Amino acid sequence: MVDRQGCKDVYTNIWRYGWPPLCMMGLVGNTLVLLVLRRDGLVRTSTNVYLSALAFGDSLVLQWRFIGPAIPVDWCVSSPGPFYTLANASTWFIVAFTVERCVLVRFPLLKLRLCTPRNAGLCCGSLLVLAFVKNIDLFFINDLVFAFVVCVFPAHIFYVTIPNWPMPLQVQFDIRQSLLLLRYANHAVNFFLYSLTGAHFRCQLVALFRSFIQIGRVTAGVVRRVKSRVTDIVHYRRELDHHFEIHYNEHC
Repeated sequence: MVDRQGCKDVYTNIWRYGWPPLCMMGLVGNTLVLLVLRRDGLVRTSTNVYLSALAFGDSLVLQWRFIGPAIPVDWCVSSPGPFYTLANASTWFIVAFTVERCVLVRFPLLKLRLCTPRNAGLCCGSLLVLAFVKNIDLFFINDLVFAFVVCVFPAHIFYVTIPNWPMPLQVQFDIRQSLLLLRYANHAVNFFLYSLTGAHFRCQLVALFRSFIQIGRVTAGVVRRVKSRVTDIVHYRRELDHHFEIHYNEHC
């Protein structure tokens, strides 16, 4: 027999304490990726297009767990559609980016003709449309359980081998929830991978933080000048009031 209360407690603890920090980490990281990629040093490249699309798609996937409960009941039947469309598209963005890297290495002379921002944008748009077509049935039906075709490898290993594991169903349930959280982590770690492996990305990230610091200093200076100006005006008004009061008393 399965301890339903125990399963419920594990499920609650995993998603209550594991999901919020993972989601926050992913959203902050993906936002920083978009900000870095918008800087002058990385604008107008095909790499920028793929990584921007990936960061944007991953952010939407991470937010969907919060958006899902807010969906009206009448629309719940179609709610898995957008989620799986975005998740599959994000996965294929990585595949397309990898293929482009292979083309650059194997056929460097084709770089200027094939690896352009326009072609990268068309590729991302096509992948998004194909992901939508693949999951279009989920916009209308929700009476079957559909598995991720491409998702985190450990989850698939678990799903394939679970019938042969001699363990209680409750333990299987606990492992499944942990791997599901790990699958979401796939959409939250790209920022850290870019920071560890990309020297140019790190330089742009440092420059971005320095610009934030500079903006903060300028803003603080403006605030100080405004406060000083306001203080001078207040003192000036007080002096005028004082002189007016003295003048009034002398003539009364």
